[in-house]
Amino acid sequence: MVGIVKASERRLIQLLSEDPLMLRALERLLRRAGYEVVATDTWSDRLSPPPALVIVDVPDDRTGPGTLIEEKARQCAGAPPILWIGESAANHREREACLAKPFTSHQLLAEVASLLAR
Repeated sequence: MVGIVKASERRLIQLLSEDPLMLRALERLLRRAGYEVVATDTWSDRLSPPPALVIVDVPDDRTGPGTLIEEKARQCAGAPPILWIGESAANHREREACLAKPFTSHQLLAEVASLLAR
């Protein structure tokens, strides 16, 4: 398993999902790994401190929510990297980082650690 995050290395992660069960599961996993997490169903550019990473759960092939989030992220100064997760994530390789469902907790935590290390 990927190691627990040290308190001195904690970074804020914003989770976005329309699915309350997925939101809670991801939030619980990331908190147990030592990350600070803000879980919402909408984009927020008013978080303080700003998130170091945004994880977006796209439930299906809809492009609407992802496109809107990408536009909002580009408008933010120093926008954080975005990790896209979903069944169709493999179809969006042009995006910064994608993780196709189903995935393991180890895969998610490794991807998060990799993005935060950039």
